[in-house]
Amino acid sequence: NGWKLRLYLNGGYGWGYFDKITITKTAPVWSSDVPLANGSFESPVVVGEQLMVPTGWTISGLGNIYLYNNPAFVKDGNQAMGIFQYTSGVYQDLTTLAQTGWTYTVSAWIWGQSDTYKWTSVTLNAIDPSNPNNVVMLAQRLDLGAGGWNFESISSIPVPAAQNGWKLRLYLNGGYGWGYFDSVTVDVFIGMLSVTPEVCDGIDNDSDGLIDEGFDADNDGYTTCEGD
Repeated sequence: NGWKLRLYLNGGYGWGYFDKITITKTAPVWSSDVPLANGSFESPVVVGEQLMVPTGWTISGLGNIYLYNNPAFVKDGNQAMGIFQYTSGVYQDLTTLAQTGWTYTVSAWIWGQSDTYKWTSVTLNAIDPSNPNNVVMLAQRLDLGAGGWNFESISSIPVPAAQNGWKLRLYLNGGYGWGYFDSVTVDVFIGMLSVTPEVCDGIDNDSDGLIDEGFDADNDGYTTCEGD
């Protein structure tokens, strides 16, 4: 980071001709999925610990879901969630639909009991809106958080074209015993955005598919140069 960039042009063994050299700068574009602000499990507010499914989540399978505001079981904020008993978990649907080529990163603080952490997991699925039984797994990681709070970051595969527009559902599973979760977030990698400004030179400098946009002063659909 911060190093100088140097561009070399070489003519080879004989003549080499060069014209209209441009460099396009790009930067990654990320977007956070808003509902998972509840991933910090701050609602509803409980005292001590309470058998309660947190706001924004739905119970999946058997077992018990607890909210805690006991500092011994909270990593970030005031409350965390505990999931007890195998096959038990919660899920939440993202507001954004799957888009071809996008990738998703699920981050969370997770604590799986050291002797029963097997299958404490995070899973992100794409669900066919016309057939809920047609499910494609985009990301999963098992055996998380052994023996204490661990920050986990799980990245998905790029969304295949066949799953474009499908619903996205995030599952948290407590494993064979207790699994604790706090501060769950989902970030979406949309793609690379050009940060090179457009100039009037007959070239698409900012890689948006348009050439010399913004310089057609008389709106005749033809641009010669600045001032048109």
